[in-house]
Amino acid sequence: MNIKIYKERMYEDVQDKKGTHRLFNTEVGKVTKTMIQKRLVELGPNAFSDAFNRYLEVFRMIPSPKDTMVWMIITEYYPTLTTDELDKETERRWGNMVIKEIFYPILHRFVGKNCKIDKNTKEGRLLSEYTYCMFNIFSCAVYVQGDDGHFYHMFDERVQQDKYTLADINGLVYSQVKAARDHAVEGIRSAFECDVRKNKKIDIDPMDLVEIANWYIRVVGIFEDPVSTSALAKLLFEKSQNKEDRDIAVAIFEDNQIELEAYYKHHADLDFVDRGKYEEYDSVQAFADVIGVEISEFFTEKDETGTERAVAPKANGEKKDNKEYGLMILNQIDRLHEALKGISSQTKVFNIKPNGVKTKKASVFGKYIAVASKIGDEWIILVDSIIPGAIYCWHGKSYLEGLEMYKNSKSYARTQPDVIHKNHNFKRLPISIYLQILKELNITL
Repeated sequence: MNIKIYKERMYEDVQDKKGTHRLFNTEVGKVTKTMIQKRLVELGPNAFSDAFNRYLEVFRMIPSPKDTMVWMIITEYYPTLTTDELDKETERRWGNMVIKEIFYPILHRFVGKNCKIDKNTKEGRLLSEYTYCMFNIFSCAVYVQGDDGHFYHMFDERVQQDKYTLADINGLVYSQVKAARDHAVEGIRSAFECDVRKNKKIDIDPMDLVEIANWYIRVVGIFEDPVSTSALAKLLFEKSQNKEDRDIAVAIFEDNQIELEAYYKHHADLDFVDRGKYEEYDSVQAFADVIGVEISEFFTEKDETGTERAVAPKANGEKKDNKEYGLMILNQIDRLHEALKGISSQTKVFNIKPNGVKTKKASVFGKYIAVASKIGDEWIILVDSIIPGAIYCWHGKSYLEGLEMYKNSKSYARTQPDVIHKNHNFKRLPISIYLQILKELNITL
């Protein structure tokens, strides 16, 4: 690279018949503003988009139209300024020169005395590309991690603090309502299909993607328009058919249930949700009878010291046999239920089937077994799964409120402030984890 150019004068004043004009020293030779202007127009909108995206990649922030144009000029004529080969003072001096002596005079030529962009000219089409760049970012999975550890779209005002960028987003994107809604649906598609979900180095909570989808729905008012509502419903139906996307699709449905239920009344073919329900039983054994097992079949295994231990699901050929595991969970829940009777004014046993995706074979019962117990004036509802899963415990004043929450997905329950969530540890019996949860709620059996 011709780094020595930065040790020379930035420009020369050359006499011509019309007077003095400025000749700029660049890495590709000496040029005038007119030559630079013509070159930018020749490079066109694609080069503008490339500059926009490269600036975003380097600085991790949305460039303004000025930033983008300056980056175009620097990339074409002063490429060393985009590297780390120069000291900061030299970078600053030459960067300021480009902005003051080249960018502003050329911009004035582009927009004229009225400072308006004529989209019918090559210059106008070049500057108008900024709007397309902003829409492109809006509809793509360009996410940033907030101070709270959650991921947000880069346009979300909860993480986008620059007032000028927010003004551009409002003025160029949200104000064009129809286009914004179309791009918002594509943005929700991007949430399902984004590379970040496949990157093992990035631990992104699927519920962050749900919240990003909800953000799109809010900022453009998707449900205020029948066309965008239909587009979203079709997308959710499509994604619900993929096993890896089902929880996200169901969670988006749950967060927007009123609007989607209204749509499904007239478009039942796109309704992919198998509605959650719960059923009360007199005892854990009563539920076990429904699914055709006998709790007495189960005997807790013991290790060499004679200590009871949990049973991990065992493989039977290529398919795991969960029957023994399910019997263990029912046994442990039964023990909890019997123990709670001594300190509770009321106890109940429920089978819970949360919202899920419709399948050809409808499930008769859900995989979740719950024990509800009223202690004092508060209820606790502890839920475990008869196939390998996690443990959840809700506490509050109304057990019906808790059961309604559990009808939603467990991913939803995990985010609620009144729910304690624990994973199984096969070195410990589930009953010991149940008791640990109750201890956190100041309940001792």
